[in-house]
Amino acid sequence: MTQSSGAQNIARRLYGWGWRLATPLLGSYLLYRSLWQPEYRQHWDERFGYWRTPSNTPDTHSYHTGQVRPLWVHAVSVGETAAVLPLLRQCAAAWPEVPILLTHGTPTGRATGALRLKDLPGRIAQSYLPYDLPGAVERFFQHWNPAIGLIVETEVWPNLVAAANRHQVPLIAVNARLSPRSLARGQRFRSLIEPAVRGYSMIIAQTQDDAERIAHLGQRPEFVTGNLKFDQPADFVLQARGRGWRSRFGDRLVILAASTREGEEALVLESWQRVVQHRDPRLGGIGDSLPPMLIIVPRHPNRFEAVARLITRYMGEPPMQRKALDDPNTDFSRCNVLLGDSMGEMQAWYAAADVTVMGGS
Repeated sequence: MTQSSGAQNIARRLYGWGWRLATPLLGSYLLYRSLWQPEYRQHWDERFGYWRTPSNTPDTHSYHTGQVRPLWVHAVSVGETAAVLPLLRQCAAAWPEVPILLTHGTPTGRATGALRLKDLPGRIAQSYLPYDLPGAVERFFQHWNPAIGLIVETEVWPNLVAAANRHQVPLIAVNARLSPRSLARGQRFRSLIEPAVRGYSMIIAQTQDDAERIAHLGQRPEFVTGNLKFDQPADFVLQARGRGWRSRFGDRLVILAASTREGEEALVLESWQRVVQHRDPRLGGIGDSLPPMLIIVPRHPNRFEAVARLITRYMGEPPMQRKALDDPNTDFSRCNVLLGDSMGEMQAWYAAADVTVMGGS
């Protein structure tokens, strides 16, 4: 590890004090987020670097004695968690004796990990990654004692990286990406960010463009492997479920607005109002066809209720929801908009649609 310059040391000290001074505001931030997502009121101790010994922690003894140091994987939210699942499963199969610690930054990421990894009982412990407070990240390494850390996409926390280096925990950035805007921001704080980037033992980038941008911050990625999200295996059970749904919608065009973010649903619904009111026959089916149907699946579960209200406002009636598909007697012939308010079923929603419009694209 290269010796930090005086300016870099000063920058990290000021950064650490900034976090300390902001600590009272962090609780206010969590309470504010909990107004829309109550799960933000849970596990505050973890966010500040304190852990009780939960009864559902797999093989708790092996995590803390150093007998078998865990593999640590950090996936901040839903997208990162979904992307790393194939890699995580391969690691679990390759090293069956090694416990795995999966950390997150959001409740939705944590919920996604819990839902998608139910088939690995006793192998996975989950926790929030602490805020980048010097004491909190130090306690994280003392408590969990990981053997290695795999950090998904672009998570550069200077105090966390410095603590990992002190504890001789190699860090590998997998599926790393860096936008031009993030590069510009990193270059403005080069004395803080460059030592953190150099503190990684290895960086594996998504694309060559990402690799070039990351190189400007102090370390050139060793490999370019593409996006891990494309390594997701096909779930034939979910696909069959979606095809079953599609058969119930009848002879009509079904359009899916997938993984939508705040603001995008309103744009889609404004356009959909015009489709419903001034139906273009090219959007119908054959003969006496049904009108086209829209499915909206929001990216974040905490927005399901807000999107339901938005659909009601635009369409003049509440939308049908995922639970309607569980009732074999539900009549979808008059359904204009269906709200996909479920987690872990995106492959089913894709299979239920004729056309998909991706949110955030």
